[in-house]
Amino acid sequence: MLNSDKPYRVSVYSPEVLDYFVEANTIYYGSKEKGIENLLLPAKVWVNTPFMISRESIEAAMKLRSFTKKPLSYSPMPVCGIATPVTYDGALALITAEVMGVNAISLAIDNTLAGWCTGPLSFDMKSAIHNQWGPETLTIATAGHQIASYLFGNTSKGAAVGDLFYTAAKKPGVQSVMEKSFGIGLGFMCGVRSFGALGTLAFADVGSILQLVLDMELISALKEFAKGFEVSEETLGEEVIKKIAPKGAYFLDTEHTVKYFRSYQWFPKLMDRQVPDAWIKNPTDMLENAQKKALHLVKTAPNKCPLDEKKKKELLKLLQLADKKLGE
Repeated sequence: MLNSDKPYRVSVYSPEVLDYFVEANTIYYGSKEKGIENLLLPAKVWVNTPFMISRESIEAAMKLRSFTKKPLSYSPMPVCGIATPVTYDGALALITAEVMGVNAISLAIDNTLAGWCTGPLSFDMKSAIHNQWGPETLTIATAGHQIASYLFGNTSKGAAVGDLFYTAAKKPGVQSVMEKSFGIGLGFMCGVRSFGALGTLAFADVGSILQLVLDMELISALKEFAKGFEVSEETLGEEVIKKIAPKGAYFLDTEHTVKYFRSYQWFPKLMDRQVPDAWIKNPTDMLENAQKKALHLVKTAPNKCPLDEKKKKELLKLLQLADKKLGE
């Protein structure tokens, strides 16, 4: 709220936290009624595979449901090799059973299907930690979406949208760009055209302006690739070809090129595509260019928070109170 043009959705893990979100929204919107009306928090039940739900998770979700009047949502996150068999087929069998159980609860409470609501992870036996990115995780997620298509009629589009832009890297660099390119490339080829987790590192636990700048370059390239191209008498340029081709490679001189080059060429802001002889005169790389742009944004980008100073101070006091009460 203090650093954005509007409140954004986050998750609630305990009923005690919810009251502070309501109070913050009340400060932001000017009344408790409007604050509750504009709550963006999901009434989510967090499921620990194999099919264990804590009392705290249920209480938080039901309390939020009573405020928003919206159905519960569910989020099982099984870890293959720990909470399921390590094999893909064995993991999918258990995960599918868990999803069916969650949907039975959803039908009983809200008379609605929760659908394929799981986000399976793999376990790294070498480092003894769960993986939110990697070929194993993407494989199990993609297979899960195919099962979702069969059970719920979803259109299978590879791994979950949010997972595609995740990276295990803790700072921007080769690993973060590689992992994000791998994931988003998979999703793109499966038909996904909307991606989350931009500008995040460490599985979305860390936000980075530098990484956001890098991610936007990748999104820009994919957006250009997704455009395709038209075929028409004008774009084909048959008359231009007949006139210029016999003379040699002089299409750069034509009005046809002037008219269309902006529509048919991509202009990266960070990547360098010069030949080595030209690059050596001013050698920079993509990361250096991204760092310069990120620093410029930090210095020049305005804070779009619409709140006056009084409301900002009220929110800071509420934050201090919450830290004190919830930290005890």
